[in-house]
Amino acid sequence: MNPTDRQAWIKELRTMMIKHQNIGHYWHFNQQQKELLKQYYDANVLLVSCLKSDCYVSREVRQEIEDTLLLELIYKENLKKVGD
Repeated sequence: MNPTDRQAWIKELRTMMIKHQNIGHYWHFNQQQKELLKQYYDANVLLVSCLKSDCYVSREVRQEIEDTLLLELIYKENLKKVGD
């Protein structure tokens, strides 16, 4: 595959990923937004780590955490699908 065809293929792949999976965007976050995303990620990693450990969490609390982990992202994705 020559470089021109390769670049066209990459561009088409990115377009399809954005259209069908909502991934592959070129995000332009400022430093504050990057820091907030890092904090969100770190908090979720800690939460998942705690859930996988032997710490006591009631079944109800565990289920609520599992049901709502990343819920905002799922909610936004569902809203987008409804709008399409």
